[in-house]
Amino acid sequence: MKDPALRRFWTWSSWSRYGLALVVVVFISFLFPQVEKETWADRAGGVWTGADLYAPAPLPLRRGDTATAPSEGLEQLPRFRLDRQRAEVEELTFAQEFQSQLTIVRQDRSAYFDLLRFPEKYLNYGKGLIRHFYDIGILPPPEVFDPAQQPELLLDDGVATKRRSVNAFLTLEGVELAIGDSLFASGLAEAEFLFPLLQVRFRSNLLPLIAEEGTAGAPVAAVAIPRGALLVARGDSLGEEVQLRLEAYEEWRMTNGQGPAQPALIFTGNFLLTSLLIGLFLFYLQFHAPDAFGSWKKLSFMLLWLAVYSYLVYSLENLSALSVYVIPFCIAPLIIKVFFNDRLALFTHLIVILIASMLTAEGYEFTFLNLLAGIVVVLNKVELRNWSRFFYTIAALFVAYAAGFLGLSLIGTGQWMAIEWTTYRWLFLNVLLTLLAYPLIPLLERIFGFVSSITLIELSDMNQPLLKELSLVAPGTLQHSLQVANLAEAAANAIGAKPLKIKEAALYHDIGKVPKAGQFIENQNGPNPHDQLEPLQSAQLIIEHVAEGERRARKAKLPEVLIDFIRCHHGTTRVEYFYQRYRQQHPDRPVDPSAFRYPGPKPRRKEETILLLADSLEAASKSLQKPTEKELEELVDRIVAGKIGQGQLLESQLTFRELDRCVLAFKQLLKSIHHLRVEYPTK
Repeated sequence: MKDPALRRFWTWSSWSRYGLALVVVVFISFLFPQVEKETWADRAGGVWTGADLYAPAPLPLRRGDTATAPSEGLEQLPRFRLDRQRAEVEELTFAQEFQSQLTIVRQDRSAYFDLLRFPEKYLNYGKGLIRHFYDIGILPPPEVFDPAQQPELLLDDGVATKRRSVNAFLTLEGVELAIGDSLFASGLAEAEFLFPLLQVRFRSNLLPLIAEEGTAGAPVAAVAIPRGALLVARGDSLGEEVQLRLEAYEEWRMTNGQGPAQPALIFTGNFLLTSLLIGLFLFYLQFHAPDAFGSWKKLSFMLLWLAVYSYLVYSLENLSALSVYVIPFCIAPLIIKVFFNDRLALFTHLIVILIASMLTAEGYEFTFLNLLAGIVVVLNKVELRNWSRFFYTIAALFVAYAAGFLGLSLIGTGQWMAIEWTTYRWLFLNVLLTLLAYPLIPLLERIFGFVSSITLIELSDMNQPLLKELSLVAPGTLQHSLQVANLAEAAANAIGAKPLKIKEAALYHDIGKVPKAGQFIENQNGPNPHDQLEPLQSAQLIIEHVAEGERRARKAKLPEVLIDFIRCHHGTTRVEYFYQRYRQQHPDRPVDPSAFRYPGPKPRRKEETILLLADSLEAASKSLQKPTEKELEELVDRIVAGKIGQGQLLESQLTFRELDRCVLAFKQLLKSIHHLRVEYPTK
């Protein structure tokens, strides 16, 4: 198997990580609603906790004296049914009258200019308004039915008879007021044209099945539930009518030899879908975020978000007092963005929302809103050092939620009055809870061993013990480190890498020189001690500062990411000066190049590669005496080409385009450091 990535896949270490993910899959699978074993009748008065159930075929719903035996007091309620043809008739009549009036306006052409430009917009709005009001239901006039005297009624929709409050319907007077309010908020420039046409279009569409009250319990013929009709939705109360529908569904299943639903098969389906999503997530980590996949702590951190959010959705789905819209899903991409990168943050958020969408009874609106919010968070630049930037992100998050929900509501209802404004309360709490990301970052940093910008800023304090000792014992090395930090930071900014991380790494990369500071040229004021040593011995002393730096960093409990910089800031290059000197002094002896090489490893991250180049360039530029611009540019090109020729960039994630930008940044800053100016004429 030639592909290194695939070779990494077929390893015991990789499979053990997939085992950890399997534990998360099983945990989430048990959170999905399961089929309950007791009969529908045993659960009367409870709540349906399964998924939405639809009629697989036309189902006969038989309701007679037994099935429709009214509860105490129901015999006093009048029964009504919806006249579903009323809206269609009124829409057709409205369209005819609209066209008639429009013809008159076109002949006059002295008014209604917007109407003449966009007649279809006005016609569609009027038809939509008619449909909306009739869908709600309009009560008969007071002489037929007085809602003040009768607060409840029975509504037969052709499938079931439900007890409804009269407040759920519109009165004829209420419709007239609602027409004015709707036209005022419609945004139509000449909405007044529609008012007289609409005012006469509404009448009752609640027709009594039985004229006399007191016969609500009369037998009703069997009704066919159409195929695809919703039998029961998740969270619905298991009342009498729902029981009848479920019994019809079970009868159909038994008749067709299907038997009752098997919980094991439903669990298997949930398990397969969850495994697919989390499996794709692990593939992404392994091949596109190997740092996160290769560390048990980091992998556990990533999988933790999936488990925690799944449990939160599961818990709130069983609490009627709270909405799942209150869950701050954007905490995850905010924190992952800080510790890793934008792409991983967005991909993790995508998987979290897809799993949450399967656990909640909310529709595609839930998925759309939270995906939109995650994209907004990832696109914003979040800096823990900048509170203003953090609050800008939170403000943008709320705007995205608010605008997205408003758009979805307008699409779904087409009316301002039908929008569920209370949902904004949950969205506002969601955004407030997202602020918890800020205090969570240092906590998770300590638990999982990450490094945030706050920690890096603390480590840059020159009173830190290692830096303090470096300034006192090896001031020349400290000055070298500061110059390297400036070079590396400029290159990191040029390619959009992490400048703060590389700057702090540059400050600490040579702390291993402290015990033998006099052995390094930048700290020498007198004779060079290497003149008295063998080249091989000198090379070993120089190389040793890498291992010593790692030892001192671990003793001081520096973050692992800074230790990685210390280990690879020379890659596997040779100590070339002493290697060539050894060959000159011992031309007849065989030379072991490995004795003159740094132990490595070679840099992999972009920031590690930049530090390796910056370190070599800063040291080499010190050997130039009053260099010209051309000499500096040639030096940079020669050093970079040498590192490439030695294979030091083979494992680097740095692209050639990014390398070119880094080289340009190095050249510009080195010119500034060496104070290159235009030569003025002497006369």
